[in-house]
Amino acid sequence: MRKEVVQTINTKKQRIERFFYIDMAKALDDSLDRMDSIIGIQKTKIETRNFGKDVVRDLTTAEQEFSLCMFPTNCIFDSDAWQMGFIKHWGYDKDKMDFWFRFQNEVLAAFKQYQMPVIQLGKPSFDSVIV
Repeated sequence: MRKEVVQTINTKKQRIERFFYIDMAKALDDSLDRMDSIIGIQKTKIETRNFGKDVVRDLTTAEQEFSLCMFPTNCIFDSDAWQMGFIKHWGYDKDKMDFWFRFQNEVLAAFKQYQMPVIQLGKPSFDSVIV
């Protein structure tokens, strides 16, 4: 999975660059749609309001990702280093370790077990070509 910023298009058909995160607490909240836990944040990794005057969320460092429990989607298939940083950040707290393992088993496992359908196309034969 790519580690760089993702280039995408917003609803106004403008090109934008985003990093995507999973709000771990929202992803584990059974009363919420898991889709609502996916957060796109501008490439500076700082979310602001009030025309940039108020910082809502700052994810510029791994420590800030850990403290806000915001898992970067670019680590889904290689989460070991992030996991260790998260657990160390919280001082090996049992509740946070349980929280991490629940997130890993319920959310990340779903990504890792997803099987992408593949359509294999054969070579066209000359007798199947209609002129």
